[in-house]
Amino acid sequence: MTNPATVPLADSRKPAILIVDDAPDNLGTLRTVLLRHLDTCLRNDDARAEDALTTLQNKLPAGAPPAAHAALAAVRQAVEDIEYDAALSPLAELARALDIELREKV
Repeated sequence: MTNPATVPLADSRKPAILIVDDAPDNLGTLRTVLLRHLDTCLRNDDARAEDALTTLQNKLPAGAPPAAHAALAAVRQAVEDIEYDAALSPLAELARALDIELREKV
């Protein structure tokens, strides 16, 4: 594994983590997991949102569209201000810019 990211699973009643290798084939999956985890943290006023955001920021592709970078900056500002509800809209914009579904389709 090259530089794996650990992501706590969304259900805090089940202490587990997911380790995803950031090999090129896995980066899309990793970003999806990180976005969804951040979304869950924000919706639950979970202070782990800052760590999730930092990990996601480190995995954002260098060639990501400008809209993704702008949305990420807005999420970062809202999280720093502990305005988690305000971070949800730019997080959705970030997901759209990266072509990632925040919610799994069932």
